[in-house]
Amino acid sequence: MDSTGEDAVDARRRLARLGELVAAVRLPSTAHRRTAGTTVVTDVLLLRRFEDGEEPPRAEPEWVGTVDVDVDGVQVPVNRHFAAARPWSSAPWPRAAPAARTTSR
Repeated sequence: MDSTGEDAVDARRRLARLGELVAAVRLPSTAHRRTAGTTVVTDVLLLRRFEDGEEPPRAEPEWVGTVDVDVDGVQVPVNRHFAAARPWSSAPWPRAAPAARTTSR
């Protein structure tokens, strides 16, 4: 949800037209290491799908966008949902969003 690429932002906009974000959880980058041999951040989104005839809000939801966060003097894009929830987390901000990479087992 942190990517600022056009495709990623468009994907979040399409999700926002389908439903309301109820919750989002960011799994640690090591969550898939044992079973998939990869180190990648995973965001799990829980959406409440709009009912037939229910119109999505006209304004774009805040969680569609990102905000730059200072991490040790480096500006890192972070999804607004997670940036707003920062006081609830004790984990340090990552210096940069880790890219998917394969690790040996």
